[in-house]
Order: sequence, then C-alpha cells, then structure tokens
Amino acid sequence: MDDLEYTTLADRYFLRKLAGTGGMAQVYQAWDQLRGTEMAIKVIHDLRFFESFVREAVALRDIAHPNIVRFYSVEKDDEKGIIFIVMEWVEGRDLQRILKKRGGPLGIGEVTSILQGIQRALQYAHKLGICHCDIKPANILLKDADDQPVLSDFGLAHVAHDKGAGGTLAFMAPELFIKGGEYSVSSDIYALGVTLYQLLSGHLPFHGDTKDRLIREHMGKTPPRIQSFNPKVPDGIARVIEKALAKNPSQRQGSVMELWSEFYKYAQTVEQKRLKEHKQPLEFDDVINAKARSKKTMVPDQPILSSHPPKCFISYSWDSTRHRKWVRGLAEKLAENGVETHLDQWDIAPDDQLPRYMEKSVRDADCVLLVCTPLFAQKANGSKGGVGYETTIVTGEIFVGESVDRKFVPLLRSGSAADALPSYLKTKAYIDFRHNVDFDAGLEELLRHIYDQPKFRRPHLGKKPTFD
Repeated sequence: MDDLEYTTLADRYFLRKLAGTGGMAQVYQAWDQLRGTEMAIKVIHDLRFFESFVREAVALRDIAHPNIVRFYSVEKDDEKGIIFIVMEWVEGRDLQRILKKRGGPLGIGEVTSILQGIQRALQYAHKLGICHCDIKPANILLKDADDQPVLSDFGLAHVAHDKGAGGTLAFMAPELFIKGGEYSVSSDIYALGVTLYQLLSGHLPFHGDTKDRLIREHMGKTPPRIQSFNPKVPDGIARVIEKALAKNPSQRQGSVMELWSEFYKYAQTVEQKRLKEHKQPLEFDDVINAKARSKKTMVPDQPILSSHPPKCFISYSWDSTRHRKWVRGLAEKLAENGVETHLDQWDIAPDDQLPRYMEKSVRDADCVLLVCTPLFAQKANGSKGGVGYETTIVTGEIFVGESVDRKFVPLLRSGSAADALPSYLKTKAYIDFRHNVDFDAGLEELLRHIYDQPKFRRPHLGKKPTFD
C-alpha cells in the first residue's frame, strides 16, 4: 500500500506520520479535526475485512479500561477505497522495540509490573466475553508519561483469522491450528505465556524457520527451559510459564487471574529476598511500592490494597445518541482516573442470558452508577428492557440491604429528582450531572466516593484532567 502521510481520510483524519507497518495494516499518527485531538489510524490492507470489523466494533467500542488502548470505530473512505480503524493515540514504546533495543531480557520486577496491568485488562475483557487474540510484545505499550502498560489491537486478529489470515504464528496456541479451532481465554493465556517467556529470556520458545515447522513445534515440541537463556528466572516462575504453554488447553491456568496469582507469588518471594539481601526498594507496581516512586514503608496496621483497580458498572437507558456519547465520555474520564469501567451492554446480550449477564455485572462491581433520566425511571419502575432487569436484580433478595448502601450511586443526568429517580432510589443522595458546567465538580465527588475505601489507592495524575 502507498504511503498515505499528509493525506486526509473521510474529510476528517489528517495522517501526520507513519508510525508502524504490519502484515495486515499500516498505523498512522493522525489529527482528528472534529475531536481536535491526536488519534491512531490503522489502515487495513484487505477490503474483505470491512464488514467483519464493523460487526466486531459493536463489542469493542464500549471497552473503557486504563490498561486498554481505546477503540473508537471502523470507518471507510469511499472516495479512496480505504477502510481504517480509529483508536486512541498513545505516546509510548512497545515491548518488542524495548527488547530489541535492550538486546536481552527484562528484569523480573519489570515484567511483574507489566503483567499486573495486562492481566487487569485481560480479566476485564474476558468478563465481557472478548478475547484479545493477538497478545505479543508488539501489542503491549508502555506509556511515556508513567510506564503504564496498555494492550492494543483487542479482538482484531479474530476477524482476520475468520478470513484465513491474522494472528501471529509465534504466539498462537496449538488448538488454533486444528480445523475449527477458535480463540478463547485459554488461547489468550497461551499467548501470554509465550510473551512472558520472551520478556524474561529474550527469546521465543519456538524458532521454526518455516510456517509449517513453526506450527509443528507449537503442536508437539517442548520449549527449552527458560533458565537456559536466563538463569536468574526462579523455578517457580518457570513452572508458571510452562503451565501456560501446555499443549492441552485444559492443563493451562483456568484464568488470567490464576496465572497472575501464581506468577506474583514467586516474583514477590524473589523481590523480598533481594530487598533483604541488598536493601534495595522493591520493583512492583501498586501493591509493592509503585516502582519505588513512594519511599514510605507499609506498616502492619495499614489496610491491604486490592490487587485490582476499583470496578465500576454504569447502568443507563439509551435515551439518545447524545446521551450515550455523554455516558461513554464519563466512562473515559473514570478510566483516566484509574477506575476499571464497564458499560451496560444489554443490547448485545442474547435475551436468554440477560438476567445472568446483569446479575454478574452488578455482583462483580465495586460501584454501580445509575445514570438517572425520566426514561430510565420509567423503564426501572415498569421493569422494562435491560434497565428493568437491573432493577429486579438490585432490589431482589440477593441485594437486600446492599441496594441502599454506598455501592449504588445515582447520577442525576436530566429532569428533576422526582421524575428521574426510580422509586427504589428516591431516598438515596444523588450526584448532580444535569449541568455540563458542573461536570468537574460532579466527577470529583464521584471519584471521592469510589476511592473512599481503604483497599483502593487513588492514583496521582500530576495534573487535573480537562473536560470538553
């Protein structure tokens, strides 16, 4: 494909610079003239993917998580015959480039910090039924501002795989090479195992010099012990990675959380031993000292911090396109402030799965935000649609007592309190978001509420975010 630098797509996106090229696409740093901000534009080489990407976008567009590069849309420039994906632009370096520049493996503390953020992203996506499908160092970025790891290209390889392309052979699980093999949580765990192996050894576990040979190695060969490349890797961590690389999916970890817990247990032992011997600060993020940015020693009577950020579920009615855009904007601002945000997606869940989907979403959340409008109240009081399902769950027996505590937070978006608050929320205090000029204050009040729990630490952003 020709170089498209200094080209404008769809009369909106000005492509400033070619940032990278892959087998399926070219990535450009672009200026969105409508939003007035930098974006990443991924130009797809094969027009066969357009309809599939549009379908995939339904699930991807509402993902909002601090460790995931935000996906916005799939668009087409009819005049130029170009399809492209619009994503968040992240100033940072991918791990593939970091490995190449370093010429060797990363430290155990570095990898633990990276894995902590990536497992959060994968846990969040897997709960939504979305697999990444192409986990590898090239798709993990470290932000220049704070070294926060973020995953890019969520779910896009799945579309290409369906068209006979996509995925990266060196990171693909054996079952994907069998006819009818499908991406799954287990195949993501395998790819994460390959990634950890490469980060800690500087080498891939399989080195087939042809496509067929590489596939045969994935399906039948045991990789070299990771300590043959890096003797500093402890046996416990080596066993965790070997388990993730099991040929049989049932022999791998059952979830990314299980892999993280196993890995962290051994990595924590290594770092504590090093601290004791060398009196150096620990390297882990969040639970252990945030890469030594904080010099304070945790005293025994301090609360144990959660291993995940606060999880927030946003329930709202689909009043209008403008209203949905406002809700997504709120989700983005929460994500920017370290809150793992899950938007209500009842519209894409099969009808027979709605009660289970809603119950799990409410149960798993640390905080449930109810965006109240007159239409929301009407549906809640009348038990209609997805909002009706949520009302039944929130007020049902399993949440007796919980529905009136601080977990459930009404956000008054439009109308009066009498018209917009459902009957079961009439007695609860609400946060007023009816006037855009008060958005800053409303967001700050909401964040104080979310982080007013001993197990959560509010991140220090350096500067207060701005609002459109």
